[in-house]
Amino acid sequence: IRFSRQGKVHSSSLLAGIAQKEPNREDLEAGLTSLPKPEKLYDMEWCEQLRLTSSLSFRMTTYLMYYTNQLVLTGKINDVGAYTRSNVPRSYRAGIEAEGAWHPLAFVDLKANIALSRNKIPTFTEYIDDYDQGIQRVVVHHQTDISFSPAVISTIQGNLYPFHTTSHKGLRHLAVNYQHKFVGKQYLDNTQDRDRSLHAFSTGDLTLQCPLMCKGMKSLSLRAGIRNIWNTLYEPSGYTYSYYASGNLSTQNYYYPQAGRRWVAGLVASF
Repeated sequence: IRFSRQGKVHSSSLLAGIAQKEPNREDLEAGLTSLPKPEKLYDMEWCEQLRLTSSLSFRMTTYLMYYTNQLVLTGKINDVGAYTRSNVPRSYRAGIEAEGAWHPLAFVDLKANIALSRNKIPTFTEYIDDYDQGIQRVVVHHQTDISFSPAVISTIQGNLYPFHTTSHKGLRHLAVNYQHKFVGKQYLDNTQDRDRSLHAFSTGDLTLQCPLMCKGMKSLSLRAGIRNIWNTLYEPSGYTYSYYASGNLSTQNYYYPQAGRRWVAGLVASF
């Protein structure tokens, strides 16, 4: 359900909806005694947009996403020893997203956005393998962050059109783009354990796009750039595994490191 009000300077909208997702096939194979329930999401979003001038605009969105029976990994194993997802009765995501666009000069435009969120599971039950006793230990956590859900994400982007006044069609649309992205700290599982987390990171990409003239083609562009221009060492994802052995708790973290500085080039065509 969506309600909206449009104006020349100010506009607002309200969105409310319900979505339901059935478990995956792997979830249904958990075992006859632990068949998962479908996930259900109740979503509400309020958006305000303000256009101050022809070159300056802002938009802000607040949202609340409330889940019942969200499926998450808990460390629990099924009757054949496979790790499966289990329902948590309640969880939620709440936050605010703000973005702005500014076109101060004919050959420059700037954009920025930031998302601040709180992503929580009120009660989470963790299962840890105990190799000494041949059982799984149960640990109950309260008010923990949902895994892979950073509280802060932001992006700054700038576009430069250095030859916008030229009569040459290709050069007139030549663009230099720089985008800088920041992703805050996040966790590998739902325990909010500092020893099972991913560090915050920021990266920058520089891209050049130049339209080319070619008969018989609708458009043809050359794109070239430098990814991760600051050569940041970071890992945006991974997984973790904990167990008890010889009376001690051991945690093993595994990461997916990303490439450092690299060059890319390509052609984009449409006929």
